[in-house]
Amino acid sequence: MNTLTLAKSVENYMIEMRRHFHENPELSAVEFETLKKIGEELTKMGIEYYNVPNGGIIGVIDSGKEGRSVLLRADIDALPIEENIVNGGGKERTCISKNNGVMHACGHDGHAATLLGVAKLLNENKDAFVGKIYLVFEQGEEGGGNYIYIIKYMENHGIKPDSVFAIHLQSSMDTGELQFVKGDTMAAAMGFSLTIKGRGGHGSRPDMSVSPVDCFVAVYNGINTIRMRNCDPYNPITFSVGHIQSGTKGNIIPNDLTFEGTVRLFNFEQGVRFRTALLEMLENTCKAYGCSYEINRLGYPGLGVYNDAQCTDLAINAVNKYMGEGIAKPGIPIMGSESFPTFQRVAPGVYCFAGCRSEEKGITADHHNPQFDIDEASLVYSCGAYLAYAFEFLNNGFDTDDRKMKTSYVDFLKSINAPDRQIKKIEEYNE
Repeated sequence: MNTLTLAKSVENYMIEMRRHFHENPELSAVEFETLKKIGEELTKMGIEYYNVPNGGIIGVIDSGKEGRSVLLRADIDALPIEENIVNGGGKERTCISKNNGVMHACGHDGHAATLLGVAKLLNENKDAFVGKIYLVFEQGEEGGGNYIYIIKYMENHGIKPDSVFAIHLQSSMDTGELQFVKGDTMAAAMGFSLTIKGRGGHGSRPDMSVSPVDCFVAVYNGINTIRMRNCDPYNPITFSVGHIQSGTKGNIIPNDLTFEGTVRLFNFEQGVRFRTALLEMLENTCKAYGCSYEINRLGYPGLGVYNDAQCTDLAINAVNKYMGEGIAKPGIPIMGSESFPTFQRVAPGVYCFAGCRSEEKGITADHHNPQFDIDEASLVYSCGAYLAYAFEFLNNGFDTDDRKMKTSYVDFLKSINAPDRQIKKIEEYNE
């Protein structure tokens, strides 16, 4: 069976779904119409599914034959970005968002559409595999944290996959490319929101005020210095501020300044050192400038995407076996972050990068950009890879019990020093 050929049989369906999702994007945690559409499509296919409150949808395809289980995941949320009418190459799009200020700028419309195509094919080809397949359509991947509800729902209802698999469309790779990384694949993210408090006043007399802006400049430079002084150069770590809010007018020194951003890293211990140094520097700098500070949010180093070596070998072999020799290629880790690592702690698995770039079609813009677009021809490759992994793992896979999560999800969160608010949410979640 060639899964690329199989995927092409549902290419028009996937494109239709992708355009529907792209034209009707919804932000994290409020993807109500998106979930409704996914549910309608699964119902048409005759696939049983569960609505996970605040988490998304879990579809189930049972071959009726005893065997392993695999979880295939797609994210579905969009971003608060006003879409540009043309793509990165200045060419008109095939479709555009109808919701002002909201767009699919990361490819999640393609992910959702692809997994629906995969669902359709798997449901029609139950004789081609043994065991069971779980289809997860995840809410709030873009920082919403809604995956925690899916994980807890799975725990509450005894859903224990033997392996997990997901794909992300990549604008840096050409359509037709599939890349796999062993080990560290995507960085962990540590988000923060901090407020520096000074004393406002008239712009003509800065000596009679305490400017939080001056203090912020020193703090910002201090954070960059932390990377040089406290961090191992062989373990990458990046820092960025993406949102600053302060003041109302040019001649008024504001009372306070709030800034938000993220730290990305692979090494957990290094993240702990960075966090500790950040708090010390913030305390000392604010004191030196006569300011105070407030922590609105400061995460703890989270989990990065980590591809299990044995599962990655299986994925590469499966893609070359079912799609064509040489399609699967080695990749390199990237500093972007994902919610998928927690699924990989439930059971070992693989995160695959699939190219969606086309110079010819002008599809060249990076993710989270108003000009971002995907080459719809990439959907068949993503679909083929999902199918290849599912077929190979279920039919010719291996035991993964030694790598599955052994504790409750709450105990796991406590072991990685997750924020108390996150732990409390899960403890109170009984769906």
